[in-house]
Amino acid sequence: VKVTSPVKIVEVIPCNQTGDPKNVFELGTMAYFKVTINSTALIPQSTLITINLYDNASVTIGVASFQGPVLHGASTIIFGLPIQTSATAGTATVYANSYTNWPHLGGFPHCLEESATFEIEEP
Repeated sequence: VKVTSPVKIVEVIPCNQTGDPKNVFELGTMAYFKVTINSTALIPQSTLITINLYDNASVTIGVASFQGPVLHGASTIIFGLPIQTSATAGTATVYANSYTNWPHLGGFPHCLEESATFEIEEP
């Protein structure tokens, strides 16, 4: 039996605070990430959306989340996270995930994660 979730992450894009694509962030500034979700369900789906940032040394530098109902059709959420001055400059990665609930509370993924790379630079 294959169970398919109606909620999918379409993409995650590094961006500015209004959602325009941006691929370079300086240490000590805010980075923003636009996550686009699509739901084919006719009723709102309880969903947890998370993003996790890793710097060039594969060290997590931030996590953000949204939990609530996702309506039918496409939705967009913009997350903002600070890039600490202690992060390692270079190519970094953001991962976006969609869950039914927090895994420690029995939640499971709605879909495969999406990721994108971006650059962290010295000021």
